[in-house]
Amino acid sequence: MKTPNKLNKENYVTWKEILKRQMNLWRELINRMKQGKSSLKFGLPFLSVSDIAEQFYSEIRLELNHLFGKIKTPEQEIGAILHEKLIGDAIPISQEEMFREMLEAEEIKIAESFFLMKFEDVFIIGKPDLIIFKRGIPLLLFEYKFSKYTMKTFQNQRVQAQIYCHILNEMGFNTNLLFYGIIIAARSQSLKNKELKAIPRKILDTTNFNFLLKEEKLELQFGTIHVFLYKYHPETAREHLEWALEYWKEKRTISLSDLMKGCEMRENGHACKIILSLVKKLVEEYSDNIISIHGIGSFFDKYLPEDWIKTDIDMICVVKNLEAIPKTHDWTDVRKKDYNIGDLTINLFFNSLEGLKDEEKFKKESWANYKWALLDLTVPYNNVKFYGQNIAKELPNMNAIFHDHEDLLRHALYHLNESLKEKNEQASKKRFTKAIFKFAFLTCVFHDDTFQFTSISWISNQIKKLVREGKIDTDFLDIMLEAMNFRRGIPSKEEFPLLRERFIKYCFHFLVSGKAWKKYDWEEIIKFCKNTYKGLQALENHAKRERNLFYLKK
Repeated sequence: MKTPNKLNKENYVTWKEILKRQMNLWRELINRMKQGKSSLKFGLPFLSVSDIAEQFYSEIRLELNHLFGKIKTPEQEIGAILHEKLIGDAIPISQEEMFREMLEAEEIKIAESFFLMKFEDVFIIGKPDLIIFKRGIPLLLFEYKFSKYTMKTFQNQRVQAQIYCHILNEMGFNTNLLFYGIIIAARSQSLKNKELKAIPRKILDTTNFNFLLKEEKLELQFGTIHVFLYKYHPETAREHLEWALEYWKEKRTISLSDLMKGCEMRENGHACKIILSLVKKLVEEYSDNIISIHGIGSFFDKYLPEDWIKTDIDMICVVKNLEAIPKTHDWTDVRKKDYNIGDLTINLFFNSLEGLKDEEKFKKESWANYKWALLDLTVPYNNVKFYGQNIAKELPNMNAIFHDHEDLLRHALYHLNESLKEKNEQASKKRFTKAIFKFAFLTCVFHDDTFQFTSISWISNQIKKLVREGKIDTDFLDIMLEAMNFRRGIPSKEEFPLLRERFIKYCFHFLVSGKAWKKYDWEEIIKFCKNTYKGLQALENHAKRERNLFYLKK
């Protein structure tokens, strides 16, 4: 986005060279993301400048945000609104036009645009609030902060602006005269303050840059608004980045005890503390046997609506030797522990690393679908790692493993059958939603074998895409959205038994129609229900009834 001005400038590099470098970096990052490669904490493919700045405020808070989701405060929401108002009259332009005018315009202001750099093989993305270029040289970079603390800046604020400057330096711009400014205004006054937008212009017109180059910092005041200007130094920015990356590359870690203390400051601190206490207990109890501990499922899904009811917590503990973990039941080799604490239910599953590497061994150790389990542990969006090493490189290549569609169907129908058996409506709805989500994932991977997200939010987005493309009926999307509303406490538009009945019909006719991986006849479906696990009796009865109705209509 820009505020346009006159053209005419020559510089050390051409705008085409800088644009080409940026485009090459974006392509490299996208390719790395597709391959699922990451050497960073939480499996992140890149770092945002705001996350790095957050480290200089509190690495504990930063880590808890990545583990349990960021909590938006009213102050942050007001800040976001104010930022939007500041660029309300900016003119959107193409990347090509932006880079050309950054180097060739007499003067140009660039607002809220993404830039990328690579530092120690780590991709870092930043979006500065405002940059002023004059004759191809970046002179001033501004960050707006809306706070009750208007009389001073904090290190995290300065570091954020410094790194934005460093990205410009790494892009190839001449940053010898670059200063960064922190503009701080009180939130209550900023909503009405018409002078806020004019401040960068005033600073550019009135500041003695020769004095500023000598002093390297300057404090200015415009009414109740304070501005702090600082000279950008590449070596200082590099030092900050090197320190920050020690955390992201896990050369510096935070203890579980310190994280538990940080939970007390969070809105969902109770659940946060319970989970970390369990992780700490596991580490103490099983010591050297534990390789890693992960959280999976909707509780850790940061993309779900804020009103999503999160009381079920699913976790996986990967161990070297499964035999060292006591059995819960004699009739199975699956190791599982359940904890009920207040309104929270924690389901903890144990997997051996060797079992995860070998599908046949895995089937003896787990009830889960094999590829689903691997996706849960290898795709960063599907899990959070609480403890231990990154095991993604130890596991089989996802591209070499095909989805077992019938096994995925088996899991979906199992939950649907359990829903039919449940007497309690809330428990029945919970089972029903699990059946929907499993079936939706099955639909996603049937139409696109490269789909790799077990997160409900990603699955629902993919289902919407398949509906738009005409590959599946809108009826299924309607049923799924109703099921999602159950998890949000939103009353259903349709009586639950009728909705469930509609889904059962959809499942059976989906299989009979030949739209699945193969065409089923009714006897195959009935047999499938009868032979799944110990038999899905309730669903088998429904299949027989649907078969009879189907032939009657013929």
